Amino acid sequence: MSRAKRQRIDAAIAHPLGVKPWGNSFNDMDKGIVPCRGRGLGRLAALADTNLNAIFDYLTPKDLALTSTTSRAWYVLCYHDEYWRTFVLEQFNGQFTPKSTWRRSYIATLVPTDTLNVKEHVKVEGFYSDLFFQPYYCAQAPEKLLSNHSMNIETIPRVDGNSLSVEDFEKQYEKPNLPVILTNVVTSWPAMKLWNDEYLYKTCGDTKFYAGGFHMTMQQYLNYARTLHDDQPLFIFDKNFSSTVPQLAKDYSVPKYFQTDFFKLLGTERPDYRWFIFGPKGSGSSFHIDPNSTCAWNAIIRGAKKWIMFPPDIVPPGVHPSDDGGEVSTPVSLMEWFVTFYSQIKSKSPVHLEGVVREGEIIFVPKGWWHLVLNIEECLAITQNFVCKSSLMDTLSFLTDKPDQVSGVPEEERPKLYNKFRKVLQDKHPELVNEFDEIDDRKHRKILFAMSTIVERWEGPGNAMVQQLHAALCKQQEHTLANSNVTSAPHPQLLRAVELEEQLVKKVNSWIGEKKANDFSTNPVAMHQYNVVGGRLREALEATNDASKAFWLNDFNSPMSAKALMEHFMDSSWFTIPQIVPEGASVPSSPISRPLTEEEIAAKKEKKKHKKEKKHKKEKKSKKSKKQEHFHPYNPIGNVTQLLQQQME
Repeated sequence: MSRAKRQRIDAAIAHPLGVKPWGNSFNDMDKGIVPCRGRGLGRLAALADTNLNAIFDYLTPKDLALTSTTSRAWYVLCYHDEYWRTFVLEQFNGQFTPKSTWRRSYIATLVPTDTLNVKEHVKVEGFYSDLFFQPYYCAQAPEKLLSNHSMNIETIPRVDGNSLSVEDFEKQYEKPNLPVILTNVVTSWPAMKLWNDEYLYKTCGDTKFYAGGFHMTMQQYLNYARTLHDDQPLFIFDKNFSSTVPQLAKDYSVPKYFQTDFFKLLGTERPDYRWFIFGPKGSGSSFHIDPNSTCAWNAIIRGAKKWIMFPPDIVPPGVHPSDDGGEVSTPVSLMEWFVTFYSQIKSKSPVHLEGVVREGEIIFVPKGWWHLVLNIEECLAITQNFVCKSSLMDTLSFLTDKPDQVSGVPEEERPKLYNKFRKVLQDKHPELVNEFDEIDDRKHRKILFAMSTIVERWEGPGNAMVQQLHAALCKQQEHTLANSNVTSAPHPQLLRAVELEEQLVKKVNSWIGEKKANDFSTNPVAMHQYNVVGGRLREALEATNDASKAFWLNDFNSPMSAKALMEHFMDSSWFTIPQIVPEGASVPSSPISRPLTEEEIAAKKEKKKHKKEKKHKKEKKSKKSKKQEHFHPYNPIGNVTQLLQQQME
């Protein structure tokens, strides 16, 4: 947004308390307006707005009321409506009397009388703050912040449902995983004619709907939505409407394009999948991807929605997902994203799609697509998630690969959903389960191949990592092992042991695709391959001439289960690589190079127990225990890697 346009909008959207963006202070100073912040806030004027905002979070309504009489600057801060929004919602739990501001709503709810005289706001000159101006700015009607040009951009395909068969829909949109707006599909629904205010009041009665974390009747909600406007409006997003108000579910039907839904096989155990949505102008949902790798459809009964969509492989600006996709950070306010980031997506070759879905239209949302939805009018809609044939394999993969991110079922049921879904699929569609198993097997084949040729995978193509480590050892450089109490030894220590260990651990992470060992423990093919690798390692150990061979054979017993083997791989001490003992050279005497006596075995067990207890206490004290390095100065990995290199090649 250009500066000139922003200034025109700022002038049109005047803050009721007189607060202006910080940049306006320069122009106002030329007009002789003196900033009131310095004298009004006293010593606290030195604090940034974010610090003041944090302090005010601890104040009570009474504190704010008293402090507001201190000065013009304190008056502005104490009347900031976001504080009063928190008081209303937390204290009255959604059961409040809505007025034009949250502060007035608080007073009206606390003192329910029409005779209470609440004075109008006093306009203050000379208070400048982006932080306190932005919420009011974003709360204004979307058409004031978004140009007509923005609202008229229509890059999402729009197709007449009368001329589109189910087969053509699947071929052109479902299988290619592309969004589309369909017209003349839901116009015959009873809901299109029936769902006016009077019908909703009568049908819903005193039933409460879920709106922004609170529960309100339909009449309470509409009274709020049409009275109080802020930058984070509450909107109804209710998943239980079909059971609490069954008539609403009878007033619409699933369109022919979305009849195939494999989650229906789960019956009442299926994840949450349909929602009744009602929200005022400016409400909506920030960027997200629909749960469980499902597709969705969204039909507009009343109003209109602005949609902005990005394909699965492109993260929208201002959106920051975690590495595993389980959490997403976005601007707090939906309109804040439009104000801050919308201009960034405009280009001659845009990678996103956008459009407006209007009354009587329905949009298909493909799996994995990022989408933001803004109500540009008061809007009433129905949406459902479903698993079509084109998304089934991705849904199965999601359920098995990311059980902690499964949505729509109780937390304790998340890990069980895959097996339940697979079972009903096996009964009804065994060919689809076989297809998934083949795809899953191909997906893991690279990992299994990598695990059977470990040396090759230590550095992508070739075995440069092994050669690098071996060369470092053979340089006979004297280095004291980090975190070791061995200050002198007959053999030189590992060059940069810690750094090399970290590199190797990262490589192991890459072998298993950043997955935990137990993700593979239920796969018999994977377990067999891991045990093969374990056998090769043991053969290499038995063939080595290392002084500590007995230590290794005692510590490493193959074949192992997949889980045990992977835990062994991930133990950082396993990767401590000491100096290779040249053939024919003398080796230091070691108690483990000869058979141990019963006393030595008992002493070793006691020492191991003590060490385990000590390690447990240390891990409990610090969450960073996994990063702590434990080294065995005489592990024979130097010889092992050399032999492995010969065997694997």
